[in-house]
Amino acid sequence: LRADLAAGRRRLQLHAVCMPTAARDTAATGATDAVTARLTPDAERDYQRLRTEARAVTAQVNDLQQYINEQCH
Repeated sequence: LRADLAAGRRRLQLHAVCMPTAARDTAATGATDAVTARLTPDAERDYQRLRTEARAVTAQVNDLQQYINEQCH
């Protein structure tokens, strides 16, 4: 996925909302409608859940590798 994203073969679709930023110096940035994109609450929860699940899977794989190394070597 990472390689496909970098090469432009695939794209990600994120659910986000744009919120106006605090008052900015528009003369310095040249921006008149500065906004910050944030994940929607549902997308943020999904992202956090996926991170938690990825950590759990990584721990399981590490445990299995350790078991295999101990039992097979």
